[in-house]
Amino acid sequence: SANDNIILFILDNFSSTYLASTVEKYPDLKGILGSSSFDAPGSAKAIEELGLVGQVFTTGTSTTSSSRKYIEDGTMTNFTLWDPAISVYAMCDLAVKILNGEEIKDGVDLGIDGYNSMTLDETGKILMGSGWVCVTKDNMEEYNF
Repeated sequence: SANDNIILFILDNFSSTYLASTVEKYPDLKGILGSSSFDAPGSAKAIEELGLVGQVFTTGTSTTSSSRKYIEDGTMTNFTLWDPAISVYAMCDLAVKILNGEEIKDGVDLGIDGYNSMTLDETGKILMGSGWVCVTKDNMEEYNF
């Protein structure tokens, strides 16, 4: 059916009360995708409280410190983040380019994987790349912050 793959996108912290009412309204709910660092662990907590582990998944941007428990117990299988140390190198390279008078445009290469072939948004003020990291149980200790 059309509802076989329902995914809920959330924009703020999540509660078991909200999840319970959402599952009641959408019993075929398969997953929750969060956008802030609080969403994935918040929805994981709600999934555990309602006994929905293995039935509803969650992921999103997070940190190891707030999602470790849920990765270790299997409530979450992954989350994404940006490695701040690598991001700093990319931003320093960007600063040098700007200070040297280089034009920052689509395709700019900051010399670091995920920060090469960057694109500007429609305003020309937000530079986007793919420097995110997918953190799992297997690599979680590499991103212990």
